[in-house]
Amino acid sequence: MGVPEGSKVQAGGRKADGPKKKEVTRSIKAGLQFPVGRIGRYLKKGRYA
Repeated sequence: MGVPEGSKVQAGGRKADGPKKKEVTRSIKAGLQFPVGRIGRYLKKGRYA
């Protein structure tokens, strides 16, 4: 009733069988060499944020 039978949709709204794009990290967006996500995680874990 709700979803047509032929369309598979995964969590996040992406189609299941489509070609995947290369993920663009926050480091790449900012043009940096160090891992922005990892540093953010360490800051949260260390209760700096």
